Amino acid sequence: LLPQTNINSNDFVNIRDYKNKLIYYNTLLKKAGELEGISTVHLQSLYNTNLDKIELSNDFNELYNLIFNMIVDYCDTISDHKLKYYSPLVKKAINHINLNLNNDLCVKDLADLFYVSPTYLARLFKKEVNSSIVEYINTQRIKQSTCLLKDSNLPIHQISQMVGISDYNYFSRLFKKYMNKTPSQYRKNNT
Repeated sequence: LLPQTNINSNDFVNIRDYKNKLIYYNTLLKKAGELEGISTVHLQSLYNTNLDKIELSNDFNELYNLIFNMIVDYCDTISDHKLKYYSPLVKKAINHINLNLNNDLCVKDLADLFYVSPTYLARLFKKEVNSSIVEYINTQRIKQSTCLLKDSNLPIHQISQMVGISDYNYFSRLFKKYMNKTPSQYRKNNT
């Protein structure tokens, strides 16, 4: 993609054509992520965010810079969420977790869902992901909450519930542990 991104505003008659080209790149990058085994949840979210950025911009320079930001964002997502090399059981567990972050999640329920013992699932997950299941769930919840804090005006207590943490105080402590700031400080600094 990089050689193809060497386009400038002089190549286009109007900004709509330029935007269409970026939408095409966004689609290609999403497809590349799918080929790497990245969960559809993460890719669709990134794809939609990029579409919004493309449509909201009416400046050639801003759109030109967006190409490179899209590439970096997709590469980061692929590196963070690559499932291709995990065992089928761990892939299923990760996908289930990512699709159900708003629900109560525990090792026993995941193990029951996949007809394995909790000990076996926990050990295999830790070995392959280099993180415990609980740690992975918490990390994903915090990542999702950072997106919601940046991209929405929802109250923080509602965001806490949306990511599966019903106790707002626990959510704030967990968020601070991972992000070194409270959810309200994070929102203030990133909006």
